[in-house]
Formats: sequence, C-alpha cells, structure tokens
Amino acid sequence: MKLLAGSRIVGAAALLIGGLGQNAIASPGTWEATLQGRDLNQDGITDAFYDTVLDITWLKDWNLAKTSKFAGANANGGMDWIEAKHWAESLTFGGFSDWRLPGIRPVNGLAFDYRFSTDGSTDIGYSRPGQGWGDASEIGHLYYVTLGHAAFSPEVYASNSDNRPFENMATGSFYWIDALYAVDPSRAFRFWNTYGEQGHSLKSLDLHAVAVRNGDVAPIPEPTTLASFIAGMLCLVLFRSAQTIPGADRLK
Repeated sequence: MKLLAGSRIVGAAALLIGGLGQNAIASPGTWEATLQGRDLNQDGITDAFYDTVLDITWLKDWNLAKTSKFAGANANGGMDWIEAKHWAESLTFGGFSDWRLPGIRPVNGLAFDYRFSTDGSTDIGYSRPGQGWGDASEIGHLYYVTLGHAAFSPEVYASNSDNRPFENMATGSFYWIDALYAVDPSRAFRFWNTYGEQGHSLKSLDLHAVAVRNGDVAPIPEPTTLASFIAGMLCLVLFRSAQTIPGADRLK
C-alpha cells in the first residue's frame, strides 16, 4: 500500500512537470529595460527599483526585515501574514512611508478563480515566462515577465535563483501577498520564489516579505542642494528684474 501511494505521488508529480511543459523554459526577462534604479537616501547606492510597466517601486533588499533587525521577524526574516502587513505598512524608507505588500487581483478581471492551473489562466498555480498573470499579480509579473524566470523544473532551478538586480531574495522561500484567501480566512495568498507557484498558506506561518509602493520615487533633493537651487533661482529673478528697471544698464 505504501508503494502504491508513493507511485501515485510520483505519478502526480510527473503529470505536474509534464503539464508545465514550455513553462520550464526561462527567458531573458525585461528587467534591464523596465527596472530603473533609485537611490532613495542619496548615498550613491541603489536601494530600490522603479517598475515602469507596473508603475510601482520595489525595494532592492528582499529581506529588509532581517537586514534591519525588525523585532517582529524571526532570525531568518520570516513573519506571519499580519505581522508582514504591519511591517510593510509601517515602514519608513528613503523618506517614504506608504509601503505595502505586493498586490493581486483576479486574473479574469471579475472574481478569483481558485482552481489550480499551470498556464496562468487561474489565480492559483504556475504560469509561463513572459506571461505571468499579466499585471493582475505584481510579484507574478516580476517573476515571470520582468525577471524572465520559469516555472520550476530541475534544469532551470539555478537560473530561477538568480537575484538579477535585487539582493537577499530567499531562494525557494515563500513571500506574502496582500490578499486573503476568501475560501478560508485563516489563509492568505503567497508566492513561492524560485518555483514560480502562486498559492495560499496559513496566515500564522512565518514567510518572507518584500515591500513595494505605488508610483515612482524620484530622489528627494538634499537640504543643501535645495538651498542652493532656491538661491540660484532668487539670483536669476533679481537679475531679470534689474534688467527691467530704467537705468539698470548703468549698474552692469
């Protein structure tokens, strides 16, 4: 009986990998053209990337909770879903305080389809390189389209583990998504990094989290730079005003 059960498991796994098919062929991705580095704290180091397709900004550090030693995270940077939401939404980084977890909406534009699929046609399962779930899943789009990763198979595992421009991506780990699994409120959406599977887990589990925010994060001028700019504009205004005063040419 145990052998039979094991055979069924192996058979199911074989069907799954077979069903992935072309999903297991990685692509170069669009990240070199669509991700623009941003230096939020003006220290000369890129610490975020603006996604020109999704119009959101991703933090470069995909385990900032661990890097910053956030009290609510475990030793590996993992947090339950509620704590992860709290971390992202209370985060202040680079002068911005409107961060959040990656979002998701129904791929069909109407209602979540919780059936499992391997082609991105439903909201649970795998998708294809260059496709993902369109822009319905922010983290799915980043994984399959921007980074060009593939659905899991042994031959592409190494390339799927490539951080590309990001750092501290937890290989083979789960990342929380900002949406509850309506069928069971004790569960929430998450994404399986390196494997490319979108699904749901118990909210009480300690998974990883990355923060994003809507729109671009254009650098904020340093106080000295801003002061110099204002002084320069003031001088320009005074100079132009002097040119309109009768006899001002004698002052030149």
